[in-house]
Amino acid sequence: KQTPPDFGDRTEDTSAGSSRAIAPAQGGAAAAPGVGIITYMRPDHLAKCLGQLRKHTTGACEVVVACDSQDDLQTARLCADFGAGLIRGENRGVVWNKNRALYHFMSNTNCDPIILLEDDTYPVSDDWIAEWVSAAARWQHVNFSHPAILQSNALVDGEGTSERPYIHRLVTGQCTAVSRKAMEIGGYLDTRFRGYGHGHVEWTKRHNALLFGNLVADFSPHAGVFLSIVGGLKSDDARSFRSETDVQRNSVLLRETDRVPRRYRDPWQSPDERRTLTQEVGAIVPNRR
Repeated sequence: KQTPPDFGDRTEDTSAGSSRAIAPAQGGAAAAPGVGIITYMRPDHLAKCLGQLRKHTTGACEVVVACDSQDDLQTARLCADFGAGLIRGENRGVVWNKNRALYHFMSNTNCDPIILLEDDTYPVSDDWIAEWVSAAARWQHVNFSHPAILQSNALVDGEGTSERPYIHRLVTGQCTAVSRKAMEIGGYLDTRFRGYGHGHVEWTKRHNALLFGNLVADFSPHAGVFLSIVGGLKSDDARSFRSETDVQRNSVLLRETDRVPRRYRDPWQSPDERRTLTQEVGAIVPNRR
């Protein structure tokens, strides 16, 4: 069954609250979650996301911002003020940008799980991170239940909690939690998906195929079915950088990937891409607190 276009796979595409600090994950310590915020040219939304993150996050975690621009000075200032790590590079699209954060957490930390949070989506509940950590521990790969898919006819079952996630025929990428085990078995987003659209769909479908039935005995999805939770988050649905040309090209690629066996994927397609990604992640501006 063909999966309809996802809502949230966007090429990139604010309330400060209390002064509660977020403790960084420490190397060698027990695994703490890593939060990767994905952004591109939306500093107002990033500021709100960071403010809400500070207000509603308890416990240790590491926060890194992946910025799909080399020259975004406002984002750099926000990261410095917050104390978030910053990974940046030239504009390569949301798939590449998500891989920046994923590769950092997998290569340079012991963080588990990894939570990818797009910049217009933010916590509104103090238990948000505990809910996403619990969901990743149970199901390995879980996405955000956007109101648009809850209001559609795509809902199959579930309650939207970490214990009983929604089962949908649609998937959206505003927030995703993946375990290290999921990354080790299913790998990264496929960088053949360039620009806007469908890269997140393929990644989730690949993880479903490689994980469920092997690691998750309680859930065996058929094609085009995905797990999602609300998880104490809200999305403002900021302007996206949608391109119909990108959508059409990536739609063809999605159909091609559906016809071949799923397999682990590296976050690069060539030695040049590998060199670029490792240089970008190696040049991370570190946490200041």
